[in-house]
Amino acid sequence: MEREIAWGAGLWPAVHNARWEALHGDRPLSGAALRAQAAERLRRANARPRVSP
Repeated sequence: MEREIAWGAGLWPAVHNARWEALHGDRPLSGAALRAQAAERLRRANARPRVSP
């Protein structure tokens, strides 16, 4: 379970960096990496989408 938490938590810095790049007009290095890695990171985190009632 700790590894799953670590994989999920590892997305936060990547999302933060991608947001910074988008807001400041920087080259989208983090955003590209995030798009390439997000699905695998979420799979390793055993993340499941929440369903709203």
